[in-house]
Formats: sequence, structure tokens, C-alpha cells
Amino acid sequence: MIESREILIPQHISKLGVLYSVPVLFTTSYTAFYAGHFMLSIIVYFLYLTSMAHWSCIYKTGTIRDLDIAMVRFTVLYMTFVTTRYMIPEMVNVWYIAVGTVHTVFILNETVLHYGLHRITNPTHRERLMYCVVILHMVCVHYGLPITAIYCSFLTPQKSILLNHVATISPQPQNTSTELSLYVRDL
Repeated sequence: MIESREILIPQHISKLGVLYSVPVLFTTSYTAFYAGHFMLSIIVYFLYLTSMAHWSCIYKTGTIRDLDIAMVRFTVLYMTFVTTRYMIPEMVNVWYIAVGTVHTVFILNETVLHYGLHRITNPTHRERLMYCVVILHMVCVHYGLPITAIYCSFLTPQKSILLNHVATISPQPQNTSTELSLYVRDL
């Protein structure tokens, strides 16, 4: 397979992502590990690695770009269909709204980039367009979804889920409701 080596976003612009927004994925991976979401932590760490490679030089096409896009899709799908099972219901709704909003902004942003690059001939205006598109992408995608993921699944109270899980695998006290309330409080 012959890869195109045509750069889509110049490196002096794409390095903003490498320096300021892709490291948020590492923080998300660390937070997932700390919260006990080990599989999600590994997935987000691999997303961090592919994003660092992709954002170090953003080409129009290529294996690194395709791998990064695949990791993004896999991570969002894993978070949406697996990790949301452990969230409280209100946070599941927040996650769905965030995914929908970021997906819409991403599509509009990419449309503006590609339409603008075909229409704008002035190099200064093209560079401004690329800065705007990259910054919007960084804020919405690189900050928006990871911070929402941290908020929804790692920093929200999951005590009711924990208690339900413990109640199904632990022996229950056989005496009065007072002893049961002491048993639950000790957890």
C-alpha cells in the first residue's frame, strides 16, 4: 500500500494538540486506572499513543491516521456500551448528550476545514482557518469527551451499584433490620 505523504495540517499548528490536548488522554487513562476501570484505562492509553503519533504530523491519509481514527471509534464505543453500565442513570444521559454534541461539532468542523481548504487561496487565511479548526477540535474532542468521561464514570458516586453488587455476593445477616442497616453502613 502506497501512502500519501501530503500534510493536511502544518506541524507548527498540529503541535498544539501534542503539547496541550493529547496529554489529557493520558490523564484520562490514569484516572480510569485509579478508579478501577482497568480495561478502559488500557484502551485510552493506546488511544493516547496513537493520537501522539498522529498529531505529531497530520497527514491527509496514512496508516497512523487510520489507526488513530479506529482507536477513537473503539474507545467511544467501549465507553458508550460497556462503561455506561456502571454509571448512575443521570450520568449516562450526560455521556450520550456529550457524545452527540461532540460528534456534531466534529462533523461540522471537518466540513468547514475541507470546504475552506478548497475555497481559500490566501495562505494567511488558510493558516487562520487551520488554527481555528485545530483549536475547536482540541477543545471539543480532546477536552470535552475525556473530561465528560472522567466526570460521568470516575468521579460520580457509584455507591448504590457497589452495594447491590456486594449484597448479591455476600452472605446476608439473618436477624433484624437493625443488624442489616449496621451491616450496610459498615460497607
